[in-house]
Amino acid sequence: MPRHLLLSGWRVTADKDRTPDMPLTDTQPSTLPRRLIAILSAFGLGTQALSGSLLALPLLLTAAPAQAACTNSSGASQNRTYTYTVANLGNEARIDFPFVITCNGLLDGQNVCVGATYTRSAVNGSNSVTMRLDAAIPAHSVTITDMDNAGGMYGPYGALLALGPSSTSTTITSVVPAGAASGKMAGTYTNSFTIYQAKTATTLLGLCGLFGALTGAQAFGNYTANFVVPKMCTLNATPAINFNNVTSIGPTAARIDAQGTVTVECNTPYTIYIGDGQNRVAPGSGNRQMAQGAARLPYQLFKDAARTQVWDATGGTAVIGGSGGVSDPGTGAPQSKTVYASIPAGTTLPVPGTYTDTVVITVTY
Repeated sequence: MPRHLLLSGWRVTADKDRTPDMPLTDTQPSTLPRRLIAILSAFGLGTQALSGSLLALPLLLTAAPAQAACTNSSGASQNRTYTYTVANLGNEARIDFPFVITCNGLLDGQNVCVGATYTRSAVNGSNSVTMRLDAAIPAHSVTITDMDNAGGMYGPYGALLALGPSSTSTTITSVVPAGAASGKMAGTYTNSFTIYQAKTATTLLGLCGLFGALTGAQAFGNYTANFVVPKMCTLNATPAINFNNVTSIGPTAARIDAQGTVTVECNTPYTIYIGDGQNRVAPGSGNRQMAQGAARLPYQLFKDAARTQVWDATGGTAVIGGSGGVSDPGTGAPQSKTVYASIPAGTTLPVPGTYTDTVVITVTY
């Protein structure tokens, strides 16, 4: 909607509106899944320090991997959106994605690991906002802030030995920090990422995903987070445009110039229009006029320093790009536009006094 700024008496004003029993916080992931074969080779049958029963377990698991069946029962593909308002654009934004890994095999285990691959920004064309992923596993009192984005796994969380089918709920949260969206261009900022979880029957040695790799006790989720930044403009007031004292007697020998500045902060294309004022010779044409009682002093407002392009509301304030206004694509940062003013050369000056006019400035976006 248009915002209005008034030049009143040439003064600009604005109308604006780790154990299962204790909480855990992880910052570093454990071994990646792609390294599992190397790990198994390193500590498996050739490692004499492990007991005979533990050495037998990998052999047992490799005998029947097809028995395991793990799924992401919350939906392996999710697309969710957070829409900012002008009022909360500077706040932290969060989108929660539920991930319930359900495994039916006895040897899948009840302990859980979690990891992610993602980029640390949500993008909108050439623009971007910073984004991170957090995770929470309530059943194990685990919270993870700013997950590793290269696929490192966290965990396993649970008991030293926990066999049997199980289901574990994890919440993955896509977070844009406070202030990250301020000053950004309007539009939808998107990040697509992959979350994976694995089940394991033991927390021994922190071998995250080892038994999941052997038995197929893994599940994945491909998620998309969208953060919508609304269109917005802020119109800032400026000091008075003041011609100061005019001392000529009779017709002015030369043009008398003055200027002012209008500053806007828009994250979308916009056009600034200036109204006729209170005493223009004719609607949409001719000189504007300052007044003192019945006396008039003509002047004009221009877009350019040469004073050749009149700045007014031609084209209509309801549209962006009208010929009378000054248009800009917007950057999300403050932008200043100079308003050039002049009293024409040859003007016959009226009686002494203070002459003023009021114009309406409209920003359409």
